[in-house]
Amino acid sequence: MKVCQYCDAHNYDEALYCSKCGANLPPAEQKPSQIPQQPLHIVNNYYQQAPPTYQPYPQQPYPQQPQQVNVIINTGTTEQRKPEEKHGCLYYCWWTFLWMCFFPILPFYFWYKKKTKGWMIVSIIIGILTLYSLTQGGLS
Repeated sequence: MKVCQYCDAHNYDEALYCSKCGANLPPAEQKPSQIPQQPLHIVNNYYQQAPPTYQPYPQQPYPQQPQQVNVIINTGTTEQRKPEEKHGCLYYCWWTFLWMCFFPILPFYFWYKKKTKGWMIVSIIIGILTLYSLTQGGLS
C-alpha cells in the first residue's frame, strides 16, 4: 500500500494519484519478480495502456502428406429395387386354413379311396394334432 505524503491516506500500490486529496503519488517500487508494465498513454484525460508488443513466433512449415480423395460420381443410371412384399392378414389366414384342412383331409381321402381303417385313424389323429397345435399357438 502507498501512503500519501500530504494527507497520510492509504492507496493501492497501482494508484498514481491519492484517492483522498488527488496528489501525485511516488512510483511504486517494482519487485524483481514482477513483470514490467507497458507505458501508459493519456488520451482525452483517460489513461490507456499501450498495446503489448509481441515478437512473432517463426512459422515452421508443416510437412505435407499426400491426401486421399474419395469421389462418388452419380451417373444417373440406378437400378430400383422392388420394395419388400409385406404379407397381410389374409395371406396368413389362407395358409393357416390350408394347414388345418389339408393334412386331416388328405389321409381321409386316401381312406375313402382304399376303404382301409388305417387311413381313417391317421386322418383323425392328424386332425386332432392340427387343432391342438392351432389352439396352443403352434403356427404363430
